[in-house]
Amino acid sequence: MEKILLDAGNIKYTQLSAERLEEAIAVGRSFFADEPVCRALEIKSNETAQKELEELFRKAAADGVSIIAIDKATDLIVGVSFNRLLVRDASVTDFYDQYAKRCTEKCSKAFLSFLRDADSMVSFFEYCNTDCYFEIVYLIVLRSHRSRSIGFNLCQVSADLSKILLSGINAKKSITGAHLELKPYAKYLCVVSTSPLTQKLALKFGMKTAGSVKFDQWTYNGRTFAEILNNTDEVIQYSYKKIV
Repeated sequence: MEKILLDAGNIKYTQLSAERLEEAIAVGRSFFADEPVCRALEIKSNETAQKELEELFRKAAADGVSIIAIDKATDLIVGVSFNRLLVRDASVTDFYDQYAKRCTEKCSKAFLSFLRDADSMVSFFEYCNTDCYFEIVYLIVLRSHRSRSIGFNLCQVSADLSKILLSGINAKKSITGAHLELKPYAKYLCVVSTSPLTQKLALKFGMKTAGSVKFDQWTYNGRTFAEILNNTDEVIQYSYKKIV
């Protein structure tokens, strides 16, 4: 039975479970159509690439701290926050490099390369002086349900879950059946956002900015991401908030 973490009108929020994983991944596919880097790499038009990159959602979900938004009228997922607990080591970078070797599509490899680079440009480990942080990695709301505060509420419920974990209660929900250890404790909530909408959301949520990087740092097929998107002002924003 799903434990409701927030009941907000027509939408309820709960942790992602094994039973809902495939549905959440299907909702996650809208990320490939809307996220700026995915648009620059034209991932939306490449079905094989989308299948390859779905592994990123599964990787995040395995940490047991992802949140879903469910429309109570239909009992369908309309939003998801794929969250991770990041620990100071080389495993994330290694994952991107190793998984890229298994991908066949050029745009899949380019997206994984972007993620690896973006993670290394501003280190939350160094900036926040921490060995573990809770990251909202992929925040996704279906177009049919936007402008209804679902994105904000997904962030709020994720933050609430991070506080529960820091208090010493192991509230992780395994999607594999494997036991998930409580420690190490995450003391910061972080997000690397590429969309102006999610960047505004981070500020609304009270997060501070650790830095930003312009899209002209990356190229694809001889053009920078900024040129492809026809926006030289777009940036990647690194935001954080202490969990208290």
